[in-house]
Amino acid sequence: MAERRRIAEADRQAQAAAVTWWVDDEEDEDELPRSRVVLVLRNSSNALIYDARVFPMLKEFRSLEIGIVPPNREERIVLDYFTAHADGFLVVEFMDAAGQRWQRLQDGALARIGESRIARFKAQRRRERLRRLLRLPDQG
Repeated sequence: MAERRRIAEADRQAQAAAVTWWVDDEEDEDELPRSRVVLVLRNSSNALIYDARVFPMLKEFRSLEIGIVPPNREERIVLDYFTAHADGFLVVEFMDAAGQRWQRLQDGALARIGESRIARFKAQRRRERLRRLLRLPDQG
């Protein structure tokens, strides 16, 4: 029974797990040699993601709407000054093809929206134990 639940959960997360993002610098072709900060959102799944948006966790700043991201595509979104400098405080939210909303944090953590804080805490603890086991540097 527990094995079936684990497989069902893995199936539910499969598409969301294939959605990643990072912040990068790129040259501004309009005003060389100036660079700008972009958020790269990659959908490596075989299905669309919907209603994608990025926002700083600080409530004072507005979210940036991305919309639909096709399968196996990357979207590059130029960040405004305040969003670009909210390093460590950015969150990407999106909806998968099954209609489930997800949240991916800058450290790579993935959570279903509506998931309890206890479940997120347990997931964080599992990641910390795995980092210690693999002797990876602390991300905190």
